[in-house]
Amino acid sequence: MGVFIFFLAPEHIRAFGLYAAIMGTFHWTEYLGIAISNPSTLSADSFVLNHSAHYLLAAISSWIEFALESYFFPNLKSQWIFWIIGFLLCIFGDVLRKIAMITAHNNFTHIVQFVRNEGHKLVTHGVYSRMRHPSYVGWFWWSIGTQVREVICRFRTMRSDFISRILQFCEYS
Repeated sequence: MGVFIFFLAPEHIRAFGLYAAIMGTFHWTEYLGIAISNPSTLSADSFVLNHSAHYLLAAISSWIEFALESYFFPNLKSQWIFWIIGFLLCIFGDVLRKIAMITAHNNFTHIVQFVRNEGHKLVTHGVYSRMRHPSYVGWFWWSIGTQVREVICRFRTMRSDFISRILQFCEYS
């Protein structure tokens, strides 16, 4: 549907088509990444569509913001340079995240583990040799890419707070 909107909608709506395609691709590849790397944990939740109220609030806020900006300031949504920058950030972040998932193999799960699994090992090779939490770094850059032209809603603050809290939580557990 996002691709359909991108190619056939009026120019000031096309950015939403690109956004929808990026969102759909992200959630589908989250599922696919778990199917490849850790199939024993695969479930409908692996699409990560319903992982938090913050995520839902951020998504709805961005949709409302897009609708308001498209209605009142349609020219803001016709500036291709921001589409390209956002798209490239999304690709970079999503590829980094999926590389992290596949590198970690069965050590990766969408659920933070509180008890050490006997088969779990600290991953220190591949992308993990360059950074401690590459999947969160990837998600962070992907999420920035989805919101390059954000003016109204506070998704950036929520995203930064989420990343900060989840990293502290992961380090503690």
